[in-house]
Amino acid sequence: MKLAIGAVLAIVGSAVVHAFWPDLLGWLSVDADTVPAALRGPSAIAVGIFILMLFMPIRDNRSRTMTGVFRPKEGEYWMGRVPYADGTGGKDRPCLILNVDKFVCDALYITSQDKSQDRCYVQIDNSQWSGRLRSRDSWMRIAQRDGSSPTVQVPMQNLRRRLGRVSAQDSADLEQHGISIR
Repeated sequence: MKLAIGAVLAIVGSAVVHAFWPDLLGWLSVDADTVPAALRGPSAIAVGIFILMLFMPIRDNRSRTMTGVFRPKEGEYWMGRVPYADGTGGKDRPCLILNVDKFVCDALYITSQDKSQDRCYVQIDNSQWSGRLRSRDSWMRIAQRDGSSPTVQVPMQNLRRRLGRVSAQDSADLEQHGISIR
């Protein structure tokens, strides 16, 4: 893929430089006779762009989701559109990824509403999250009142950005409530 992008950039760069080479030299206040022969044509610029593309660092080897962000892993907090339990829609909110499938993640729902008196929620540490959400207290739903599973299935394409990783303390708290992060 990187090779193809480099080749395309080299061709486009070559065409642009070829069209504007005399103007480019004029803008740079360079006399065409003082430029070495190897650097006189657009091919030198094209080769340079191609070489740069070959040596560009690879950012991450994790596969990407359909939205272009990195694929989530178990134990990570993500911001995304979390579906309502009744299936009538969803809301943009943080969630904790418990399990990752090909197109869907099992996650726990997180809210910033005060749930300190509700036994179905535990307060979590979000001080390491990225963005402004770390300044709010947050609670994670660990149980349902009817006894059903608290996990929700979030389509991979609904996840927008990674917020952080679950802390050791939060992981231990979840284990006490019977929720394990693989």
